Amino acid sequence: MLRLTKLTVFGYGFRAMFLLASLWSSVAIATWLVMLSTGTGAAVIAPVTPQAWHGHEMIFGFAGAAIAGFLLTATPNWTGTPPLAGPPLVALAAAWCVARLAFLAPVPAHLIAAAVADALFSALLAWAVVPRLWRQAGAWNRLAAAIVGAYVAANLTFWVAIFAPSVLDPRAVLYASVDLVLLLISHVTGRLVPVFMKRDLKSDDPRLAVEPRGVGASVELSVAALALLDLAAPASRAAGVACVVAGVAAAARLWCWLSPLVLRKPLLWVLQLGQMLLALGFAGRGLAHFSGALRDSTALHLLTMGGMGLLILGIMSRASLGHTGRPLALPAGTCAAYALVLLATAVRVTADSWSFQAATHGAGALWIAAFAIFAVRFLPILLAPRVDGRPG
Repeated sequence: MLRLTKLTVFGYGFRAMFLLASLWSSVAIATWLVMLSTGTGAAVIAPVTPQAWHGHEMIFGFAGAAIAGFLLTATPNWTGTPPLAGPPLVALAAAWCVARLAFLAPVPAHLIAAAVADALFSALLAWAVVPRLWRQAGAWNRLAAAIVGAYVAANLTFWVAIFAPSVLDPRAVLYASVDLVLLLISHVTGRLVPVFMKRDLKSDDPRLAVEPRGVGASVELSVAALALLDLAAPASRAAGVACVVAGVAAAARLWCWLSPLVLRKPLLWVLQLGQMLLALGFAGRGLAHFSGALRDSTALHLLTMGGMGLLILGIMSRASLGHTGRPLALPAGTCAAYALVLLATAVRVTADSWSFQAATHGAGALWIAAFAIFAVRFLPILLAPRVDGRPG
């Protein structure tokens, strides 16, 4: 055990958790496709439906690992505190792994084991991140702490809904949880993308990526309102209005970020492309609420597969390079992974116009390939020491 904690992969949060996120993203989607094809999942995970399992494992399994990896790496930089490493990081990663495996284990009480392990993972993440951010002066850090706390609470609430479905609807909890992930992503990218643009484009132009006052707040307030409405009044007109406002605000933010110079920088354009899909997805959910011209699940996959998938992949790529002391030059094939996520999204959201089953399996195969490419190309980077000899 002591030797395990000394491995480089447990020297910083992004290493272990980004690797787990990319691997589980492929494995979970492959498992989901098997469930759809054979119907075997329902008997194993009852009373959880296969749809609820799929939603939970993408929001709290895949995205949870990616969020943990990012926060455990960024929080020390933002707060000047030591990183989580060694035995505590091993415990957090182990709890995450046990939760994933226990959820699918065909043994008695496996759901209880999954819930306990998932709660432990959530508690460790909250303990490592929320107090540090909250103690740091500034509204931005405290809002980040509040969002992380709400996301952790949403995971615990999901398990309450599973064991007491008469009290809470698991589907509503999952919809609200998607909103919280998107709220956290919007909060973080709103701060980081302008910095990345100025740094990567080597520009001191004060007009570059500057948002008019209120744009960022409009994005975050509308998505926060949507999270509450998706939980309490998911079919309401107010939820539709929140979707429309979020879509317009996200599009306005993207307009502020646009520059032809980013076309030469994959680590920039992937984030802008992800932001575009967020805007389209929120607007699409608003359209689904008011007109029925678009299915809500179609718009949801624009947000999750497209916006969330591309933004997580882009952030993991950049953080993995930057925090191992490497130049921001992508390994061969990474742009292909970005393209595959985009193509997977296009296939999934057009499923209703041709064959739902074929489109779902095709989109799943493309997604699996994308994250498999990331895992293969970044495995040596995540397992090796920093190239500049610094700790971490």
